[in-house]
Amino acid sequence: MSELFGRTRELAGIGQFIAALSGTQSRLSSPSALILSGDAGMGKTTLWRIATDLARDAGFQVLTSRCAEAESELSFTTLGDLMEAVPARVQAALAPPLQHAMDVALLRSDPGPRPTDWRAVGVAVLEVIRAMCAGGPVLVAVDDLQWLDGASARVLAFALRRLAGEPLGFLATQRAGALANGAEQVPQPGGDQHGIAARLARAVLTIGPLDPGDVERAVKARLSRQLPRAQLAEVVRQSAGNPYLAIELAVAAAEVGGTHEISALPVPTAIAVLLGGQLRRLPAEARELVAVAALTSGLTQRMADRFFGSSQRAMAAVEAAVAAGMLGVETGRIRLAHPLLGTAASSSMSAAKRREIHRQLAVVVDDDEERATHLGLATAEPDDEVAAILEKAAA
Repeated sequence: MSELFGRTRELAGIGQFIAALSGTQSRLSSPSALILSGDAGMGKTTLWRIATDLARDAGFQVLTSRCAEAESELSFTTLGDLMEAVPARVQAALAPPLQHAMDVALLRSDPGPRPTDWRAVGVAVLEVIRAMCAGGPVLVAVDDLQWLDGASARVLAFALRRLAGEPLGFLATQRAGALANGAEQVPQPGGDQHGIAARLARAVLTIGPLDPGDVERAVKARLSRQLPRAQLAEVVRQSAGNPYLAIELAVAAAEVGGTHEISALPVPTAIAVLLGGQLRRLPAEARELVAVAALTSGLTQRMADRFFGSSQRAMAAVEAAVAAGMLGVETGRIRLAHPLLGTAASSSMSAAKRREIHRQLAVVVDDDEERATHLGLATAEPDDEVAAILEKAAA
């Protein structure tokens, strides 16, 4: 969406956070953190993007990462994203042992005969942030904190606990409430399961439902043709202030002429049912590609070509999924248009089908750790060969 509706309070809170970091951070005893917390579909990522843009406009150096569920079990994926924006001269100034530790963590260098001590990676991150803060305020921004990988969480917590007086802020979005299938326990507002913000001056900004008038304006701005007044009112009512659900409902209503089939469902379940129906209307290979995007990290066109065994088939699947609003292409990666699509795609498949996709992905991916992960998830019974590969990847 090109325009934001009804978030005056939230935008004011974000503006105050950025202004405080700009003006007074150097006098604070520890970095500050702002957590944008709310249900899936409430617009946290949109506000997060606005906040990072505001920080850049205010002269901040901004390090960003958008976490994904498929990447949460891999090591240092978030750290790799954050380090992409670090100037080469800053990383080159690290002491050789710290430079080596960072290179190993980010898969730039072979670890050698002995595993790298994670504390060396933590010290390297600490030194990088300190060097950047010497040149002005820095914002570390993480979208979907609940899917931050454990290795990145550990080194970030290590570094942030040791900073004091540097002009540094930490911004994150975090999902609260139940997921559609109720199977995953997600953090409640203000939760910090990774311990990253535990010792920071922290504020939680709850992103709640939109007012009905704002939901209506958001829907009208998104649709190419307007719904009848009564149908629009029903969309607004059923969405319960959730803008993502409202827009998806409106699109479905414009296509099939009604929304009554999910009117009795709670909002998270309604999203899953609605997205499941939209997925089923996709061509089979486009639907499978959405599932692949949900189950792997860093999906690229080349990986899709290898998965389908044909660049023509892969391109057709990508184009169909993008046209349906299920996928987007961002900085060379094929991403889910919204994380909820991953939940819908995964829950719609049988366990056997998910194992088959993981088995195919194990051949497609290049990273040893990710290959081992896919092999493990593709295996239903004990397997000596897979166990050996998992052990090697862990080392």
